[in-house]
Amino acid sequence: MNKFNLKNSYFCSILSKSSGKNIEIQYIRCIAISFVIISHISAIFPAEIHFENVANRIFFLYSGVDIFFVISGYLMGEIFLKRNQEAQSSYELTISTINFYKKRFLRLLPASTFWITILLLSCIFFHDHEVFGTVRDVFWKWCMSIIPLRNFETVYSSNSLQWYWSLSTESQFYVFLPLAWFSVPRKFFWYFCFLLMCLFLFFDHTDWFRFPGLFVGLFSYKLLSNNGIKQAISENTKKINNKFSSIWVVAIFLIATAPLCAFHENYHKEYGNIPFIVGYISIYSVSFIMISLSALCIEFIYIPEKIKNFVFIYSEISYSLYLCHLVVFFIFRHIIKVYGLIFPEFVYITLCIFISFILSLFSYIFIERKFYQARDTIRTP
Repeated sequence: MNKFNLKNSYFCSILSKSSGKNIEIQYIRCIAISFVIISHISAIFPAEIHFENVANRIFFLYSGVDIFFVISGYLMGEIFLKRNQEAQSSYELTISTINFYKKRFLRLLPASTFWITILLLSCIFFHDHEVFGTVRDVFWKWCMSIIPLRNFETVYSSNSLQWYWSLSTESQFYVFLPLAWFSVPRKFFWYFCFLLMCLFLFFDHTDWFRFPGLFVGLFSYKLLSNNGIKQAISENTKKINNKFSSIWVVAIFLIATAPLCAFHENYHKEYGNIPFIVGYISIYSVSFIMISLSALCIEFIYIPEKIKNFVFIYSEISYSLYLCHLVVFFIFRHIIKVYGLIFPEFVYITLCIFISFILSLFSYIFIERKFYQARDTIRTP
């Protein structure tokens, strides 16, 4: 009974610390991680099963990462640009920048290092080159993920650590933005960001610098940092009496990914990159609108009371879930292949997602929370 109360009180403390965060943006984070997990479901099955992910034929759910990028870009504006603008002296500016890097390091690196190490050890222990790749190859990619430069290498050589390209991209942006902020004159800074966003969107076709989503999030912050614009949007949005259904939000994000799916398979080779770029603009535009409106804290999205606790917990563990779910999927793939297990596909999918969810809870509690403590005063993810 005491153990139950201890666990219950611990999760209550998580919810209380999360209560200072914007639940609508947290809900969008839940959508993003759900898209990512669904897009990776085919990784569970060995090649001979020929599992086909029907969802990815209609919707480009891999763009869940881009939704994460938009959220991260908005967050960068809130926790770095805003605080540096509020600094009263060079000393405060220096301390603010140091604290930013310290918190980002503690937020991202311990958990990511743990899970890629688990995958490396799995590769060594199971010695299954078909599922994990060779030990030498995985170790090289482990090193590139730690540095982090995985996005530069993954284009030419992919394996079970391929999904770490996104963490490398985000980490590089954490370095780039402060450098740009301190080196580019303030009156040119946002023009500079817009120019880079366009360059990366139109000319980077290798995913080396998949920065546009992060820039979109920054522009969301910039829009809402103008009090006049923020008040005007809030007042006009409040005139709509009915809140926007959380189900409709999922539907809108799904619809926004559909052009990417179509262009990726049918039009990319024939018409070049323009249709593909239009597809990305679709998901970026929807993410920009949804996150901007959610950040106003005017209860734009209606989230039923019954699922609010789940939304908070699901969003809190989303980073660990992103890190561990493919590790679980690949290990299950090895087990299915070695033991020749034959069960309905939904059994494997349900079991893998459930185990990933449980492991992400442990990862969040015993790794993330040990190095990073959420602050109640920040109303951002």
